[in-house]
Amino acid sequence: MNNPDFSTINRRSAQSYIEHKHLIKNLLAGRTVPCRHCGQPLQAQLPVAGSENAGYIRCAKGCTDIELEASLPLR
Repeated sequence: MNNPDFSTINRRSAQSYIEHKHLIKNLLAGRTVPCRHCGQPLQAQLPVAGSENAGYIRCAKGCTDIELEASLPLR
């Protein structure tokens, strides 16, 4: 039996992770980051402790929509 080669999938996944990390870092640093699809500026909403709502990063058109997961302590 041949072992499947996941190196291409792993490489793409790692590159995607790095791109998302840089996008989030730049956006939360106060820089204007355009959507790579429509060019509109991305908006961020961070999760709030004790709230059921997740944080997000999205553009006005909705072509970029990233949900932010966080474990926040309850106060």
